[in-house]
Amino acid sequence: LEEDSLFLPLFRYVLQTEMFPLQQYSIDYWEGNDTFSSLYSDRAPEYFTESDDESVENKKKDPGTMETTGKGTSYTVEELSDYDFLLKNFYIVDSTTTMTKEDLNGEKLVKEDLSAKMKEDEPLVLIYHTHGSETYKEEKGKTGSVLDVGKALKKELSTYNITALHDTTIYDQVNGELDRNAAYDYAGDSVENLLKKNPSIKVVLDLHRDSVEDSIHLVTEVDGEDTAQIMFFNGVSRLKSGELAYLENPNKSSNLAFSLQMQLLAAKYYPDFTR
Repeated sequence: LEEDSLFLPLFRYVLQTEMFPLQQYSIDYWEGNDTFSSLYSDRAPEYFTESDDESVENKKKDPGTMETTGKGTSYTVEELSDYDFLLKNFYIVDSTTTMTKEDLNGEKLVKEDLSAKMKEDEPLVLIYHTHGSETYKEEKGKTGSVLDVGKALKKELSTYNITALHDTTIYDQVNGELDRNAAYDYAGDSVENLLKKNPSIKVVLDLHRDSVEDSIHLVTEVDGEDTAQIMFFNGVSRLKSGELAYLENPNKSSNLAFSLQMQLLAAKYYPDFTR
């Protein structure tokens, strides 16, 4: 088999997890995760890595824009049931993947019940930062990082009696060196442990600071105040060539519903806050 064959990682996965799970268990837990990874992990395809390559540099120059929603716009279910309307007004589809009409079933997404019961002193939200070392440009002698944004969000949520955990671990620094690709592995393990310890958590937010050229200012005005625009990022576990079986995403539909409903609320109350 060629090294880049799509069959190879699937074959290894079946061997390790389905046919001989004892092998995976012994290597993973007896000899350590590093040994397991070095022996059996496939090289991460380049489209899953983050580095200062040409594609990332191009995205910094063209961060993408969403059509202006106007002042306090509301949408009908009929409009949101139109696949093309959703793509035009609410989504930027990355060039490495595709969206299907099944995924973007607007009527289903907007009608999904995402309410959650809150229990006193039990966290409902987890905020963390895969790239905790991301910082902002100095302004008036003051600097800040994405960790400060997470801190502010946690405080704001508390005013609505929503309890949030804020993980301030910096996952993209390894032995003092910046490593933003391995950060996803480190953060993922930590998030899984936090969810096991806090089963009341229903919303997990990986909060980032986007990278754009210095000449680009993604700022809008909300209630008379300059406000940084935000973007919701959804992973769909699919490339243009098809589904990625080894990146199972059982919450894909709920995640898409969550981000769409948030965008609709923003369009109604805070136009142009999302992009």
